[in-house]
Amino acid sequence: MRKFGSLVVVVAAWCGLGLPGESVTADEPQPCVAAGKKVKASVSGTGKSKSKAESEAAQAARDVAGSINYRTIRKNTTGSGESWTCSMTIEYTEK
Repeated sequence: MRKFGSLVVVVAAWCGLGLPGESVTADEPQPCVAAGKKVKASVSGTGKSKSKAESEAAQAARDVAGSINYRTIRKNTTGSGESWTCSMTIEYTEK
């Protein structure tokens, strides 16, 4: 019976279960992490080539999102010759 009682105490301590008469306190305060709000934004870029217009739109997305951590939801590039436009809808987490 003595071994069984010790086993119960060890299992209870390992599982984080409190036993009668025990109080549990944290050594350090736990940080409260707030979830960021997801935001959608539309950005666009223009250029003399398709790649230049897409590059300008990507730079605008980084400027709006504040970092390179954004997700492209929709991208549309149109144009011909030396006149191109790229519009993107992005989603990012606001901090």
